[in-house]
Amino acid sequence: MASNHLKNTFHALNILLLASAIIEIVIAAVIYGKVYRVDLLSSLKSASAEIVLMTSGVLVIVCAVFSIYSANKDIGWILYLCGVITFANFVLQIAGFSMSFHFMLVSEVKSWMDHTFANIDEMTFARNSWDRMQNTLSCCGISGSSDWLKNRNGMPGTIPSSCSCKMGLDENCKSGPNYEVGCLSTIQWLTFDLAAGVAGLAAAMAFIQFIVGVLTFILARRASKQSMRI
Repeated sequence: MASNHLKNTFHALNILLLASAIIEIVIAAVIYGKVYRVDLLSSLKSASAEIVLMTSGVLVIVCAVFSIYSANKDIGWILYLCGVITFANFVLQIAGFSMSFHFMLVSEVKSWMDHTFANIDEMTFARNSWDRMQNTLSCCGISGSSDWLKNRNGMPGTIPSSCSCKMGLDENCKSGPNYEVGCLSTIQWLTFDLAAGVAGLAAAMAFIQFIVGVLTFILARRASKQSMRI
């Protein structure tokens, strides 16, 4: 009876890890694909954290599936292997969420955006990069489309076409034909606020993985003893 309770707990924790890993991979992939493919943001150090978390999430899924299978079949050597990988992945999860929290520096991104936007008329690559960023992230300017209307070099500014969207076809078009959300707030949400959620999820998964790792070795020993009796 105790063995059944142990297996049931083991299965429940692995299923919880499976669900958490899928959520972690999806969110980390969205952040990476949405933010770090924009050339102006590709150098942000937190990109490495998303790669680590996606890699760890895949390992969690593989470990959980094999762990459940080997526990049901009482295959000791596979459980031992899964236990080793689980503990290794435990360290990887800690590294991932630690990197996510360490690189969340909004002030650095703000300073960098202010600098490139102030010199956007003198640097062609900066203007092209801003256009691509605004199109990709559905945002406009630093804090909003009004940033483009400020006088620059004694001339009134104009809102670029990269800030435009079609009414009714884009959910961001709520107050007019231009994106009204500033790129800083969009980047902050994607790179920092959402990443903080993924980092917190990774921390919780690391704790669960440690427990699963201990249970894996307990079940592996029982499976080995059972096979020796046979």
